[in-house]
Amino acid sequence: QQQQQQQQHNRKRRREETPPLQDQVLPSLHAEELENEESFHELVGLPTTDDLAVLCHALGLPPSLQGSKTGVICEGEDALLLFLMRYRCTTPLANRAPFANKKEWNSLVIDDMFNTMLHWVDQHHGHRATWSSAVFSKKQRKRYMTAFQDTMQGCPIPKLIGFLHVACRPCNSENLGNCIKFQQVLTPDGMIGSVVGPYAGNQRDIQVLNESQLKQSMEMNCEGCTIFAHAGIVPDVPHIMAAAPEPVQPWSIEEFFNKRMFELQDSVEWPLYALFDVFPFLNSPICQHVTSHPVDLYYIIGVFLYNCLNCMGLVHRSDDSQLSVMPPTLEEYLS
Repeated sequence: QQQQQQQQHNRKRRREETPPLQDQVLPSLHAEELENEESFHELVGLPTTDDLAVLCHALGLPPSLQGSKTGVICEGEDALLLFLMRYRCTTPLANRAPFANKKEWNSLVIDDMFNTMLHWVDQHHGHRATWSSAVFSKKQRKRYMTAFQDTMQGCPIPKLIGFLHVACRPCNSENLGNCIKFQQVLTPDGMIGSVVGPYAGNQRDIQVLNESQLKQSMEMNCEGCTIFAHAGIVPDVPHIMAAAPEPVQPWSIEEFFNKRMFELQDSVEWPLYALFDVFPFLNSPICQHVTSHPVDLYYIIGVFLYNCLNCMGLVHRSDDSQLSVMPPTLEEYLS
């Protein structure tokens, strides 16, 4: 009891000692100073500050943003810099450049501005992660189908445009089966064209598919096209084809079909690994605490940011990929 009283006293004293932050304008982070260091690309994921300005403009960020809790005000470009750095780093930012020498940018302010940016991006662009009309445009769909058919051994499905994948992310909730699921559609241009979730880890993949409304989206936007799913996820669903049942006879048509489709699937799934290389934050312990952090939003917005960088040509393509399809431009993706 004495320990609890002491903790309450300490919290009260810290509140009294903390100056009011409402409407306080934060000093600039001077991203151009970071650019002179070799670590700029490592910290931000962008080669230069020019790329930062391009992404800021494309997203439509306002000149300044106000923290939702502290009320502090910072420049829009600084907010984006912080946002990207948070996704790039797994350690606290307060002790790293460019925050370390600026007392106004303390941990409270950094967390508040990150969450403010998270919800701003979700409000203005989150729907593009759920279903991207640019990724599934008529022009891109034609590119996908051509790329699959032009591979050395061709493709058994004439109008294939992508692969369905259910990602399981660890979490600390037994009620969710100790993981949460996200359903994703991967396309040969390295884009994650659709991500929906989270779903409880103990839900069957067929339940996830039915709840995701993917079938309806395909019917409305991709008539005549097909997405391939792994074995057993769904039988006889329009626009979504599953692997053939395990063949009884060796060297059968079904065996060749499955083998070829799984080879193509390996060529398309590299973004699943690139996502965590680009944004290690998504693998941090914070992203497993579903009760105290919006880990679903972390992941979905992380996918959106990954797609933006891929459209800018800043994501390294896997050498194992048999396919070479250009993604939409950043302007097309955000239109």
